[in-house]
Amino acid sequence: MEEDHDEWFSEVHFSRFGTGRSNIYSLSRFESEIGAGVPCSDEFPSAIRSGAYEGELTDERQGTRQHVVIASSGELAALVSARGYWNQLLIPFIPTKTEDMISTHVYSHHGALHVVVASHASEQGRDEGFSLRVCTCYPKDCLENTLFGINDHIHHLHIPYAPMQIWTSSITRDNIEDVGILVSGRDGRVHLYYLASNGIRELDAGDHFPIFGHLAEHKESVLCIARKQYEGNDLIAIGTNSGNIHLALYREGNELWSEEHKLFSPISSMTFFQTTTRRDAKAPLIAPNLLVTCAVEQAIVFHAVNTNAFSQHLTLPESERHDSVLTAHIMDVDWDGDQEILLGTYGRQVLIYKRASTQQPLYYILWQRSFAYPIYGIISLDLNLDGLDELVVVTMYGIHILQPIKMFFLTVCLTGLQFTWSVEMAYGTPYLLSLGLSKSLMSLVWIAGPLSGLVMQPVVGALSDKCHSPLGRRKPFIITGTCIVVVVLLAIGWTREIADLFTGGRADKTITYQRAAIAIAVLSIYLLDFAINTVQASIRALIVDSLPPSQQESGNAWAGRLVGFGSVLGYLMGYIDLVSAFAFIGDTQLKVLVVLASLVFIITVAITCTTVTERILIKDVSAKKTKTNPFNAIKEILRHIRHLPGPIRRLCLVQFFAWMGWFPFMFYSTTWIAEIYTENNLSDSPDLVGQATRAGSYAFLVNSLVSLSASVLLPILVTPSSNDAPGHFRDDKPTFVIRGQEIHLEKILRIPGLTLPRAWTASHFLFFAIMLCTWLASSVETASFLVSVIGVSWAVTMWAPFSLIGEHISSSGENAESGRIGMNLNATMSRLNVVPGAMNIEGGGIYQLVETQEEEGRRGIELNDGYNVDEQDLEDGKGNGAHGHGDKSPTADLSDEGEEDDETLGMQTSSKSTQEPYEAASAG
Repeated sequence: MEEDHDEWFSEVHFSRFGTGRSNIYSLSRFESEIGAGVPCSDEFPSAIRSGAYEGELTDERQGTRQHVVIASSGELAALVSARGYWNQLLIPFIPTKTEDMISTHVYSHHGALHVVVASHASEQGRDEGFSLRVCTCYPKDCLENTLFGINDHIHHLHIPYAPMQIWTSSITRDNIEDVGILVSGRDGRVHLYYLASNGIRELDAGDHFPIFGHLAEHKESVLCIARKQYEGNDLIAIGTNSGNIHLALYREGNELWSEEHKLFSPISSMTFFQTTTRRDAKAPLIAPNLLVTCAVEQAIVFHAVNTNAFSQHLTLPESERHDSVLTAHIMDVDWDGDQEILLGTYGRQVLIYKRASTQQPLYYILWQRSFAYPIYGIISLDLNLDGLDELVVVTMYGIHILQPIKMFFLTVCLTGLQFTWSVEMAYGTPYLLSLGLSKSLMSLVWIAGPLSGLVMQPVVGALSDKCHSPLGRRKPFIITGTCIVVVVLLAIGWTREIADLFTGGRADKTITYQRAAIAIAVLSIYLLDFAINTVQASIRALIVDSLPPSQQESGNAWAGRLVGFGSVLGYLMGYIDLVSAFAFIGDTQLKVLVVLASLVFIITVAITCTTVTERILIKDVSAKKTKTNPFNAIKEILRHIRHLPGPIRRLCLVQFFAWMGWFPFMFYSTTWIAEIYTENNLSDSPDLVGQATRAGSYAFLVNSLVSLSASVLLPILVTPSSNDAPGHFRDDKPTFVIRGQEIHLEKILRIPGLTLPRAWTASHFLFFAIMLCTWLASSVETASFLVSVIGVSWAVTMWAPFSLIGEHISSSGENAESGRIGMNLNATMSRLNVVPGAMNIEGGGIYQLVETQEEEGRRGIELNDGYNVDEQDLEDGKGNGAHGHGDKSPTADLSDEGEEDDETLGMQTSSKSTQEPYEAASAG
């Protein structure tokens, strides 16, 4: 199967819990102000089984956060959200094998957590009846220990009917706001309970919800309930096992109207939702819709049910093709402000529907993903507190956690980086010449780029590999380097003013002033190059850290696109007159450019750092403390260069000889075009030099546009060189259909046999041919055309080596070995870049900072193919899943007013899986 380069989710964790085969009975999302306190352990996610945690707690334990509880027959699994990771708790609950849970629900009230459990007990074949428990978990020092106290305070009530599903809703009793516990039974009634100080007490559900009183007359078993607050009213929808849907509108407990609609199969889930989250506070409220799924028929969306009830509806296409729809969920998958519909089916499919931009309501399948077993529950929440929700998918045999792939957010900081490079490249040499620096000394200034790569790559690699910052391993270096870049950029723009301060502000431009200005400018450029290499190395390493092998090509393709966009933006800003538009910033073009570059750099880096969650290296308190010495790390790198793997060694050799050609091109292309312009325009124009410079800048602007276009098109034409990793969403929507056959545009455009290494080879031959053609160029138009075509080779150069190295590192078997490979790679790539640069030291020209390869990287999460467990594996004891499953009817969470209702179903999960000693990374 070919890889889709526009995936939205990637599976990062799979787990089964419990010993032996057991059903999963509920999936509940709840909120709590008791934060996580247990630090991420050497195994991620940490599977804490032993009970209360007695070690040192983390510092961040405040704020309301969402968490998940999954219940099996006698055990609870909790996913506790934390900053940068999550903890998985395995909590023994019912010790006896003679009692089974039927349904569970979790809610928070007055700071305490309450777990409601309906169970059935039997002893030696005798039916011991049904019971209802409410377990109260009072706050402790952290949420983990609070949940482990589930058995400390239990209220128990025997009930004379077989319970089915559990919900909660706010009620008023004796003028007191309280939480009501709703339990549907096979006796055809919905029972209402509340927790009193002396036990569980029952109320008449019809007094608080008249619709339940009507249902009691029909003796229908309620399978799901949904509730929505809208304009001060309460909308309540109820689905039954006979296919009836009951809808009622309440205001202050009084029923305003009620409607009934008949389907022909049991209702499996019901969810109120609004089509979009984009709403101005002054705009009218968006009318609520009702999503209904059932065991046999298609999923149905009823529009604006507050006024239309069941009169306007549409069916979701192909929702009946994959057996019964068991669960549904609402979330903004693509972050465009519009809500998408997610369906999970017994036929092992997750379908994501998006609303088309048409006047008439219309939905189409946006994504479709197959699992190995039926889907029993879908829920979304921000598990690692990075601002974007993870997707929790529960199948018959376990829990799958999928994270959004944030390619754009992961690589957008390269736009700001390239913008800064473009400013330095276009204005560096003219500015230094205007300060009085000679051409012979100019090349000594521009050796700063390769030299900084030579020094900073191994140093940053050694320090970041051992960084224990709460921000992660790479972000501290990205943020520090960004601060230095901004300060130095401003210093370059205002070099003359700073020199005036050091020379006393004398009006006469003395030798002292000139030397001070040159010294400040040269020092600033050296600091800028060293800081940029720090940021670049950390960003490239972050890309490798955050993506699995199958997505390295896609991630680096995104990086190439945004690098190209940054080049276009930088050259475009340099081509137009900025002083007239931003005179309040500065009186020269360079001053305005450095300010704009600083703002773009800060904004793009901030986007990456706030949206990408990085792995955090956990300190090994048992290990002997050693002092990090960057120079020892350099020695180690030099010693290990000879042991580089064969593929990396060959790639570095290619880079060495390739950059012998790229350096002269970057140094002298602008000067070459300017000389041709001057020879063909022998005039006395006072701005002849400026016109010639703009001609060279324009050629590089077109070069950047070609490079950007190639970086977008080439990933579609090139066949991926790595195998697909399991656990990713695929775009199964055909581009078009011919005679009933689905035709994918991507498969048509891809060139068979054109793998990434072959495309890289072809780009070198293209560069070789263009360099030969420069002998024939005698006009500015011809020279500009040749420079523009080289943009294709540049796009591949900025993509192929990083992607190939990233795939090799990310797929390496051992994390320690991967780190060594990455550090060796940084040193080698820096050295192979500095040698060709030194060979061109004897001249002037425009300098382009060279992108060096990313440092040590290895994805810190090994995916467990839990969904590939087959029946024989389970029989042989290789998996701890269960054949059976509980009641597959979903239940709605009524505790969150004004939000989408969540569903709880019968499901199954797992024994812990082996993971790396790092926290999860959210990709891009």
